[in-house]
Amino acid sequence: MTMYHHDANKTYEQGRSEAATKMRAKLHSEIDRHRASGQAAVEKVIADVPRDRYRFMSSTEFELGDGNTLIANYSNDAPETIHPFALGKICETISIPREFIGRLMGRQDGEEHWGADLALDLLNKHFKHQPTNQDRRMIRSVGTQTRGFMSDSYARLHPGKLMETFAKECQKNGLIPYGGHAGDTKFMINAVLDRVIEPVKDEVLSIGVVFKESAYGDGATELSVFMQRMWCTNMAISSSELRKVHLGAKAAFDGDEADQNYQLQTASMCAEIRKAFQTQLNPAYIAQLEDGVKKAHEAKVNHTQFEGFLKKHLSKNDVETVKEKYRSTDISDLPAGDNWWRASNALSWFANQVDDKEKAYDLQKLAGQAIQIGARA
Repeated sequence: MTMYHHDANKTYEQGRSEAATKMRAKLHSEIDRHRASGQAAVEKVIADVPRDRYRFMSSTEFELGDGNTLIANYSNDAPETIHPFALGKICETISIPREFIGRLMGRQDGEEHWGADLALDLLNKHFKHQPTNQDRRMIRSVGTQTRGFMSDSYARLHPGKLMETFAKECQKNGLIPYGGHAGDTKFMINAVLDRVIEPVKDEVLSIGVVFKESAYGDGATELSVFMQRMWCTNMAISSSELRKVHLGAKAAFDGDEADQNYQLQTASMCAEIRKAFQTQLNPAYIAQLEDGVKKAHEAKVNHTQFEGFLKKHLSKNDVETVKEKYRSTDISDLPAGDNWWRASNALSWFANQVDDKEKAYDLQKLAGQAIQIGARA
């Protein structure tokens, strides 16, 4: 039974199969289970609004704080500790491996921390002699911690305003918060429609969106649609309608012009988010996703092609894990059959097994690509 008809001019009908009824109840349970993590992520994003300023590297000095931690002094600013991600960007700017600085910081003879002293000297000398045309950087901080060390061409976006726009569009389109995660340098928030689709009999899916953003250069702004198989919560992410890197024109120095650019760049990205919702969460697009799953379910896997696809994107061990799962007799975590829909679910099942959220997200995107391969077969 098809739960949505494909007439884009009419309202989708909610599925009435027994499986759909059970899975819609499960969806409500999953929504309740993920509610707290989504709320915590939103609150952290709103609370951690960064403070920005542009500074010359040649006027920056580093010193050692308690426990041999690195402290940055930017012109007349108060001293700041340095987040590990920001330290990586600092090292990248002066072409010194982050791992090398990390190893040096741990070297000592007795009470003599000679490694930390050497690392400090390297950083200070590189910064002091930085070429004039590469000298200016944007510093983004939260409290007294540097979290971002970016080019002065980095497009400043206000994470709280982006989150507010995302929340309003979710409400307008009937999406419910569905979990999320916010770290120090990036966040990912999910929202889901309060209904399910059934492109293939008993294969019941929820539809939602995932919003990713980093205010510190730790990834692009990205909004994508996901499909989740409700029997086992395997998730596949379709191609992103919105994916923007934070790159703009060289920014003005601190002041009214810089603030105006900040507001304009944020407003432009908010408009992009609204446009992406209009493009992705309409009946025609959802019908297209449903049709893609149906075709992937009908398309027999070309195993040589599938293995080549895995090898292109995954490590040797990960390839074997996905292949082993696909070849197994499991019809609980994966749908039955020898088709691209099962192949997609083998990838999204693996995404559920890994702790690294970024790796899981990439695996879910690969699962979405597997559906597209099957739909074109």
